[in-house]
Amino acid sequence: MTGYILLAALVLLQVADVKTTNDVISRGGRELNPVVKAFMKIFGKAWEWVKSAVVIALGVFLLYLQTTISLVVLAGLVLLYAWVVWHNYNQ
Repeated sequence: MTGYILLAALVLLQVADVKTTNDVISRGGRELNPVVKAFMKIFGKAWEWVKSAVVIALGVFLLYLQTTISLVVLAGLVLLYAWVVWHNYNQ
């Protein structure tokens, strides 16, 4: 059950990350993550879908493993993206 809650949180945080990232960029900010910056360059506007799909797929894989360490890593991703959204929001 915990894993599914973490995965749902990760999905919601992807939506929030894309929204807040686009808001920052529209105000003249820039993407700091080099991987996401490369996605933006390669995929154009579709970067949002590609980035979110990669992160969510990783979350699904971690949930599928059902090990303690995979759930800890999933929780870590949730915390990381919560911080990213908070950081973007406060820009």
